[in-house]
Amino acid sequence: MTTYQNTHPQTKTFGTRLREIRKRKGLSQQELGILAGLSSSIAATRINRYENNVHRPSLIVAWHIAKALSLPLSFFLANEDRLARLIAVFSKLPENWQEEVLQAAETRYRKVNGKANKKSKTAKSPPSAN
Repeated sequence: MTTYQNTHPQTKTFGTRLREIRKRKGLSQQELGILAGLSSSIAATRINRYENNVHRPSLIVAWHIAKALSLPLSFFLANEDRLARLIAVFSKLPENWQEEVLQAAETRYRKVNGKANKKSKTAKSPPSAN
């Protein structure tokens, strides 16, 4: 049995985030597994193995778990904790606020990047999600 280790000490694993959110929502492992579409006979065991990083869920199972917890899958897959927090908060904002936050972040990025690149005169555009 392979246990998957997190190689970055400041980043929580899928399993750690899963356990924290499940407990915060007051769900048992059994309840979450069933909400995510797992059979009741294996739900608690599978969620336990995911939380303990004994097994990794398939992408579709991870998506169902995220949906059951009302979070985007990207929250669980983020490679940095600050990014995971940002994804969680951003996903809860109304769409018009999301657009405002995104525009403000892009404006700030251009200002910071423009100042850093004035010497080289090669200001970059913000990274695109496309």
